[in-house]
Amino acid sequence: MFAVRNLCAILASAPVHDAPLEHGLMDLGRWVCRRQNGQLQLLILPDSPSDRFVLRDLQVSAFSGGHGEAVDLVTGMRGPVKFRTGSEGGVLAFDGSVQGALLIGLSRGGPTEVP
Repeated sequence: MFAVRNLCAILASAPVHDAPLEHGLMDLGRWVCRRQNGQLQLLILPDSPSDRFVLRDLQVSAFSGGHGEAVDLVTGMRGPVKFRTGSEGGVLAFDGSVQGALLIGLSRGGPTEVP
């Protein structure tokens, strides 16, 4: 319930984009993303808590050396996210264990916030 309410609040203030959605599996759940204007917005839906997720078939090499911010959709808290490209796909790493849905913004350049 909190996740849906927080996601709706965040997206209500975001500009409307017509970019296509991509989706796939990760080692512990599912992901959905949209790429546009040098940014990637990523929703991850983990099946179980973890501090690291491997997103199969999602390449984030264009964002290596960029910046990422995650919004925990359960608590509304924001924090940094580390990401890299691995042979298995995109790898996201967090300072602590992620318990539920996250909305993540990745940028190629300077810091960017999730809307």
